[in-house]
Formats: sequence, structure tokens, C-alpha cells
Amino acid sequence: MSRLKAMFGAAAVCGAIALLGLPGIAAAQNTAVQTVGAVAIGGVDRFMEDAEYVGQLAGNPQLGEMMKAMIAAQTGGGDGIPGLDAKRPAGVLVQTDGMDFHVFGMVPVTKLDDLLKLLAQFGIMAEKQGDVYAVQGPQQTLFAVERNGWVVLGMSKESLAAVPADPAVLQELAGSYDLAVKVNIQSIPPMYRQLGLALIQQGMQQGMQPEPGQTPEEFELQKRMAMQSLAQVQDALNELDTITVGMNLDGSAGTLGLDVQMTVLPDTKMARQLKANSNLTTALAGFVRPDDTLVLQAVFKYTAESVQLMKQQLEDYKKLIAAGLKKDGDLNAKERKLVMEIVDQVFSQLTATMEKQGADIALSGSLTGEKLAIVGGIVLDDPAALERRVKEFFNDAKQQNPELDEIVKLDAETYAGVRFHVLQVPNAAIAQDSPEFAEFLQGKDMQAVLGVGEHAIYVAAGSSAIADLKAALDASADQQPVEALSQLRIALKPLLEFASALSNKDADGAELEELLSAMSGDRDVIRAEGRLIANGSLTRIEIGEDVLKLIGAAVQKGMAGAGQGFSPDGF
Repeated sequence: MSRLKAMFGAAAVCGAIALLGLPGIAAAQNTAVQTVGAVAIGGVDRFMEDAEYVGQLAGNPQLGEMMKAMIAAQTGGGDGIPGLDAKRPAGVLVQTDGMDFHVFGMVPVTKLDDLLKLLAQFGIMAEKQGDVYAVQGPQQTLFAVERNGWVVLGMSKESLAAVPADPAVLQELAGSYDLAVKVNIQSIPPMYRQLGLALIQQGMQQGMQPEPGQTPEEFELQKRMAMQSLAQVQDALNELDTITVGMNLDGSAGTLGLDVQMTVLPDTKMARQLKANSNLTTALAGFVRPDDTLVLQAVFKYTAESVQLMKQQLEDYKKLIAAGLKKDGDLNAKERKLVMEIVDQVFSQLTATMEKQGADIALSGSLTGEKLAIVGGIVLDDPAALERRVKEFFNDAKQQNPELDEIVKLDAETYAGVRFHVLQVPNAAIAQDSPEFAEFLQGKDMQAVLGVGEHAIYVAAGSSAIADLKAALDASADQQPVEALSQLRIALKPLLEFASALSNKDADGAELEELLSAMSGDRDVIRAEGRLIANGSLTRIEIGEDVLKLIGAAVQKGMAGAGQGFSPDGF
């Protein structure tokens, strides 16, 4: 037991020293001290709640009680850790005076003497030197001071004077997250921001080598695109104010949440871009079916500055595609020319649409086992020009393959001002190549529809694609407001059921069935959403507990495959 205590204590001190032992990078300078960043860790009570939930996910519902018993055994049998406030967060603050960086640990306490007595049992001795304690670790001494119920740990007595008595940022972060990191970009001294950018550039240049078969022109284009990306990173460093990343495990909701929040400085390109995206509307509301297996939506407006940048990027991508087509041996010269004309038309449409209307995209797909139904749309400035190229492509294909005339019907019908071009494959033909898919369609034919309207292109696929597209168009008759700039929803269980239906019942099919049996079906969703906040944006990701179980099962299988046993007791 004494050896276990010594190991426990040594690990605690070594962790603190590793965290706090960042050396100053340059000589100190008399500049106002600023907080560069903070790391907040939820209190012990919250940690224990999460441990119980993780234990349930891992098939070990006693994990939380086991951890409590282990702590009690190491601390004398009482509840919790003596002297430590289990309800408040702990964390780390990083500060700078413009030249040096200083790292401080922040620990909430109820009674410091009790905590020091516990540490003494592990051979960690604290000597009081006025208001400051010198805490002797295995390799070096840390210094600690108590202020308003917080113990502040630092590398020197002098550095402790600048640390705030009440680390409000830690409590702010822990109020929403189990674990969170916040960085104040503009508090990083400019010389270090430039140094970081130079290191990134150096790494890119060293790692960038011509690929086999790549022409000098292609390589130069690749390098230019890389430098454009670097310039965007530099803009971000100059215009971002704060970045906050937070994670929260919610057992009651059955989700793992991850937030990425960014705020920007006023009167910058990024601020103008955010302002342009307030009060957005969509012309594709009917193409967002919230309960579908897959839902994707993005609505965005571009400033003139953003359009210029996107134009250059699209032009570079077009050159890369053209270079790739020249090397494609599967297409003849006429086909390559036609494909490149379609690509050119698509990119021209994207550019014109960004300038005049912005981005408006929506896609929904249902894979319920009863019906395959996919609908989608994208707003374009002049889709008729692209339509002409597509029709030219299929008419040329029909001349070379007359059997396509029975499958592809151009201008099949017009509905609500939208021209329908339909591809319909008989179920019998599908059964020849994929009997599982034909069975999934329950004997019905497979339809794919391209719809072209005045300012949008629509797509639909499934056993009743024409009817599905008409229903989506009816529900999109009017512009409707959107709350989020983007959203993504994936329901994993229907996807696995679809994959299982298409599998040929081999080992992979049996494995899918095993995964499905472990899923309840009501917590199998992955969600992502991007929305505006005051002076910035927030991206939120939520992962349902059934997905977490699958991730855990995959990790377990990987460890077993590597020869490492896994059991709930060893979680």
C-alpha cells in the first residue's frame, strides 16, 4: 500500500511539474501582464458522474463506485479528497508580460491544511515561507499561495503576484463544459505569432515535394495554393480575438458534445463576413427533412473580399482538374473536352452565384428499410447554361450506346417551372448486378431525377424520386428564414441497416448484425451545426451514446487485434 501511495503522489507532482515547467523564452520585460489562455477541468463531483456514465457505456456500471473506493482507500476512508473542493473546477492559466510566458495551476480548496496533510502521506512536503508554500517535488520545487479558496501553483514566488485571486475564466468555462480550453489570440505577443507562422511555412516547404508524374507547372500551382492557405492562416491570427474549445459528456441526454467557438476583432474582413450572414433565408426549405437518415444544409453570403479569394481558388482547382483529365486514358479527346466544358460551366456558375446570391444548398436522404428517398438542391445563377452541357453529354452518350434511350429520358416533364430529366433503371436490371439492392427496393425500379429551374438545380433518387422531388418543390415555394448557417444530421442505425441489407451475409454482414443488436435506435445520431454568436461563430457537434458504444467496440476490437486484451474491468 505504501508503494502505491508513493506512486500516486509522484505521479501527481510529476504531472504538475510537467505542466508548470515551461521555461521563460526571453528576458522579462515590464509590460502589462495578460492572460493568453486557460484550461478548465470540471470539479471532482462532475468527474465522478462522467465516470459512472462511461462505465455504463463500457459495460462496467460499477466503475464510478470503484473509483470512489480507490480514492477512499488512498485518503483514509472519507468522502472525496480531504481539503479539495469537489464542486468547483481546477485548471491552468497561461500569462505573458510580452516576452516571457508563465503557467499557473489553479486548485479549489476548502481547507488547505487538510490537503497538505494528505500530500505529506505521499512524501510531498510543503514548507511555509511567509504567505507562500514551497512544495518540494521529486525534481524541483513549486511555489503555492492560497487566495480566496484557490491554491495557485507557480514556478517562482515573484510570478504568483500577478495571478488573479478569482480565476473567473475557469468558472465561466466549467459552467458549460467538463473540459475546455480558451485562447486569447491577440494576447499572444506578435513576435511569437510570426514565429509560429514562420515554422508552419518552413514545415510546408520542407514537406512539399513533386509527386510522381507531376509536371513542373502542376507543382508550381500546388505550391501557390499552399501559400494562399498560409496567407489565410496569417489573416486568422491577425483578426481572431478568441478561440474556445469545450467538451461535455451528458449522461442524461446520452450525448458527447464538442463546441468550437471563435470571436473576431471589429472592422476586419472576418467581422464583415460574419455581418453579411445575419438574417439569412433559404429557397430550399422543402429539401430539409429533419428526421431523415441524412440531412445537410448550408446557407451563406459572401463579401466582395471573400468572392475574390474564392474566384482564385476555383480557378486553381480548375487548372488541376484540366491537368488530371489530360492524363486520363479512359476518355477520348472529345469526351475530355466536353467534361472540361461542364467543369468550366459549373465553376463559372459557382462564381456568379457567390457574387449575386451566395450559397444555398440542401440535401436529405431516408434509408429506413421501407423506402430509399433522396432529394437535394443548390441555388445557381443560371442553371440553364449547365443544363445544356449535361444534355449534350447524354445525347452524345445515347448515340454511342442506343440502349440508354430506354433508360435516360431528357425533358421527361415540367413541374412548377422545373424541367425534369429522368434516369430509370428496371429492378430486373439492378438484380443482375446487385440482387441485394434490388431486394431492398422491394421490386421497384430505381429512379434518378435532375431538375432544372430558373435559379436552382435539383436532384432526387429512389424508388419514387419524381414524386419525392415534387413534394420537396411544393414545400419550397417561399423563402424561409434559417437559424443556422449549416447543419448536418446522420442517423447511424438506418445507415447500418441499409449496409446490412446490401451485404451478402458473409462475415461483414454478421458483424453489422452484431453492431445493430447493440443499438437502441433513439440515440444513434451525430449532429453538427454552425451558427452566429455575438462577434463570432459557434460550431457544435453532438454524438449519441449508441455511436459512442460503437466507437468503444471498435477500439476494443483494435486492441484485441493487436494482441492487447480488453475487458470492462480494465477500462
